[in-house]
Amino acid sequence: MQQIAAAGASQQIYDIVFTDPRPGDAALVQVAQQLNPVLAQVFALEQGGQPSVGQLAGALDWTACYAPFLEASGYLANFAGLTVPNVGHITPRVASDGLVRHQPAVICHQGKSYPALGLAALMAASSESKLTLQRGNQWFDAPWRLTAPILGREGVPLDERGDLRVSWRLHPDSFVSVSAADLLAGRAPPGLLEKAWVLVGSTAFGLNDSVATPFGGISAGVQIHAQIMAALIDGRTPYTPRIAGVGQTLAAALGLVLLLLLRRRRFPVYLLPLAAALWGSLLWVAHAVLLTRHALWIGWANPALYIVMTGLFLGILEHAKSRLDRDRLYIHLSSYLPAPVAAALALQPPSGAIIASTQQVSVMFADIRNFSAYLEARPPE
Repeated sequence: MQQIAAAGASQQIYDIVFTDPRPGDAALVQVAQQLNPVLAQVFALEQGGQPSVGQLAGALDWTACYAPFLEASGYLANFAGLTVPNVGHITPRVASDGLVRHQPAVICHQGKSYPALGLAALMAASSESKLTLQRGNQWFDAPWRLTAPILGREGVPLDERGDLRVSWRLHPDSFVSVSAADLLAGRAPPGLLEKAWVLVGSTAFGLNDSVATPFGGISAGVQIHAQIMAALIDGRTPYTPRIAGVGQTLAAALGLVLLLLLRRRRFPVYLLPLAAALWGSLLWVAHAVLLTRHALWIGWANPALYIVMTGLFLGILEHAKSRLDRDRLYIHLSSYLPAPVAAALALQPPSGAIIASTQQVSVMFADIRNFSAYLEARPPE
């Protein structure tokens, strides 16, 4: 902390929880109270358990815990002697596939509300620390939004569960990192940390602070908070607008109309799954453009999967129908023609060209005496 302050950093944020008192903590407490870094604490949500270690701090001045924020069953906080004004939680929201795409913006415990580490860092950088929760009303609004002067006019968009979406827009190489050993030894580049926000976290995998990210199956957990803070500072936190469901339904409906038009106009069967795959690719491009330019997460996978599966189904259906028609034609032709000739006519593609060949054949003409006169006196049946 002293070395970072001496290097000119404007703010220190720690993705580390000091849960247990240790010998020599008096020096740590003294420096922390002097420099006021932003410290961390973690809550138990889906993880289960009811630990109560350390002393919680950094609660918002809300009179109650508002919907849609969840109630934690336990926590791991800094030891009681280490108290600073600004503390944020580092609790992740782990998806079913193991990736971290969201983080709860606020977590409740025993009637109090505790902000995430990134929000706590922004509040610490401003003299105005009051957060306000608002419900989205417009089509392109987020379901929920946290507003404060430090957060700008738009605020921070949240989803229906009150989660921040991790942008993962910046590659990990975009962040400048300095090892603790180099910093303590004075080997950090001069001026690198001048007026910077310094995020301190553990990157050693042996400390079990590793998560799965889009950039790697095993990454340091500090990357989550770096991405969240960068998006908060830039005002580019991605979110799913309230109109996203309507947009996905409309995209699926337009794709279905396209497939039905192709089927009605008797295009080749293989064009149906090909057109479905092309439509899914267009949805992905549209999703990517909206995400990178406007931070809108509309979603493309569900309508694209629906269209691709529909295209495959229609293609298989048309192929089966053509096979049935071909078999029926062959059965009819084989009643009047030799089997090889009937198969050649039924299986060859339609063409306006005359396909002729010279063959040696034998023809027998047979007639019945007075057959014509016999037919004239009888009905066609």
